[in-house]
Amino acid sequence: IIVIIDLPGVVRDNIKIDLTEDTLEITAQFNELSEGNFVRKERLYGKANRIVSLPEKIKINESSAKFENGVLTVVLPKLENTKSFEVKVD
Repeated sequence: IIVIIDLPGVVRDNIKIDLTEDTLEITAQFNELSEGNFVRKERLYGKANRIVSLPEKIKINESSAKFENGVLTVVLPKLENTKSFEVKVD
């Protein structure tokens, strides 16, 4: 499973990713631009949070994330399907 999120203007240190086997939570802090004289500001700032329910269970230990040019890419390997085992009743 690959999740791609655009986070323009966010610094890598202001991104937090929390995983469970079936959910992905991403929190990002957008800082306000304070340098210069502005006539108008249209860039949002503050905190953004998104929780994504994953369609299948994942291997948490093998997950990875990369942040480059304002784009966060999270790679979540799927947990292999477990084989069912029939138990005989005595």
